[in-house]
Amino acid sequence: PVRIRGCPATVTGERTPNSHGPSGREGGGEWIREPGDLPARDPSEERADVTTAAISPQLRPRRDDGREWMTLVWRLPAPLRAIASAPHGGGLGIRRWVLNAQVPAAYGRRDPAGQLRQLAVSLGLPGRGVGMLTAADVRQRTTGCDHGVEVWATVGLGHPTLAAAPDPSGPISLVGTINLVAVLPERLADAALVNAVATVTEAKTQALWDLGYHSTGTAT
Repeated sequence: PVRIRGCPATVTGERTPNSHGPSGREGGGEWIREPGDLPARDPSEERADVTTAAISPQLRPRRDDGREWMTLVWRLPAPLRAIASAPHGGGLGIRRWVLNAQVPAAYGRRDPAGQLRQLAVSLGLPGRGVGMLTAADVRQRTTGCDHGVEVWATVGLGHPTLAAAPDPSGPISLVGTINLVAVLPERLADAALVNAVATVTEAKTQALWDLGYHSTGTAT
């Protein structure tokens, strides 16, 4: 995710009074967005890079099916532009929160997005956010930070697999999810956000191999 200021149309590109992108143009004292250009912003606006210091998840309990489960909740200090593959809030857009909810290993609900939306309401989370599910114990999350990039991970390796593995000969278990939340200290254009997902995925695969798993990820 990357920090925004004001409305979504003012955030991703960086403009200066004396330079602009190849497809941008200036008129009437304001920057005008053309097709294919990045969202424009006021050239007089000073850049404010993202800081991860104020972004830290909280553990919140909830009861479901007569049992207590834990949820990791990131309440973002300001709306962020994010990219996600989560069942709730996936895609590209402005997001105000992230949650990672633990569920049973035998989870079988067919409306995970609806359940996550209800959970967000019960937690008092405003606006749009990203919601993920995992059977892993979210209390055992791990965190890493390098050059201002901070990553949180919950890891379930019930069925590590290769992305280009042969078809299995019999039924397999789909239990096992690696959920990642990464916060970058820079604004990124949409194309750069897509590339960041590829880099995070490569890092995840490298971590699995470092741990001795001949796999690129999990079945989910």
